[in-house]
Amino acid sequence: YGRKDYTEAIEKFKEIVKEEETYDNCNAAYYMAYAYMFEKDYENAIQWFQVVVDNTSSGTMRRRAQGSIDEMEALMQSENDTADDMPEDDITEE
Repeated sequence: YGRKDYTEAIEKFKEIVKEEETYDNCNAAYYMAYAYMFEKDYENAIQWFQVVVDNTSSGTMRRRAQGSIDEMEALMQSENDTADDMPEDDITEE
């Protein structure tokens, strides 16, 4: 994770959370969520941030995870809205 090799980090975190999702007060889930976010895999990032929100005893971690969820959901909605506003091609079949 610190080397910014997020794909490798995700695999390592998966091994940890496979045994226990809430390992070390959700630290593995928390950093895995960030790794997914940096890889622009927002659906998986949101899933793991939600594990943190639901299970950590750290108020700070919970607030940061919820803030990241809110940010990604807004970004995803914005991307969907932009795609919906794109003009359709004027292709007619003959």
